[in-house]
Amino acid sequence: MTCLLKIGGHTAHVMFDSGSSIDAISPHFANACSIKVFELESQEHLQLGTIGSRAKFEFGTWSPVTVGETNVDTWWDVVNIDKYSGIIGSRWMRRNEVVLDYIRDLIIINAELLFFPINETELEEQSGTVKYTNTDIPRLRTKWIKEYKDILAGVPETLPPLREINHRIQLIDENKRYNYYMPHCPDSLKVQLSEKLERYSRAQWWVSTTMPQAAPMLCIPKKNGKIRTIVDYQQQNENTVKDVTPFPDQDHIRSDVARHKY
Repeated sequence: MTCLLKIGGHTAHVMFDSGSSIDAISPHFANACSIKVFELESQEHLQLGTIGSRAKFEFGTWSPVTVGETNVDTWWDVVNIDKYSGIIGSRWMRRNEVVLDYIRDLIIINAELLFFPINETELEEQSGTVKYTNTDIPRLRTKWIKEYKDILAGVPETLPPLREINHRIQLIDENKRYNYYMPHCPDSLKVQLSEKLERYSRAQWWVSTTMPQAAPMLCIPKKNGKIRTIVDYQQQNENTVKDVTPFPDQDHIRSDVARHKY
């Protein structure tokens, strides 16, 4: 019996197998969800149900299973599983009082929480194997607009969450006065600049205020003709204390990442 569960905060297609003595996840799922795995001290052998068939695995990981409002810490062996993201065996099922109700087609966990197994149509849609026709377009359009409304509705005109500021730019002379030129906006971009000013002010991304001095904002056209606004901080940069920390070697970073399997 199968259903969708949250493993490490990610949705996984899981099979409940009362004949399995281990709990396992596939390496593809662990890699896709950035679940950190650990190399075992020794290679383990997995005996399958038929004579002479066996597999080997040498990685494992701790990753919680979300059951309602509770996260159940679970040790997973990383095994090459076909079709499923994970397999929950008899030990986990016994420890968490799992009941497989084949009559009502339910999976009961801890006598309270019910998980309805995933239907084949939903599974095919998620795996991309289902073949759609023109009659499916209205239903799919409505489904996707509702499911992805956070990215289809455009950029929300609100400020993002404010994170703690953990850096400081040191100035050589904090009282220095800068001599700036008067910036000009090309006539072809004035309408776009006016619209951008109105939108950014409405969202409070830009706030009008009075300051002793300010850097000029430049209006530069992009390749597609849209406006790009940048601030000329050249004089401020010349008045900053230079950070002598060398920039990390990108080739070295890529080599370190490439050496890791997961």
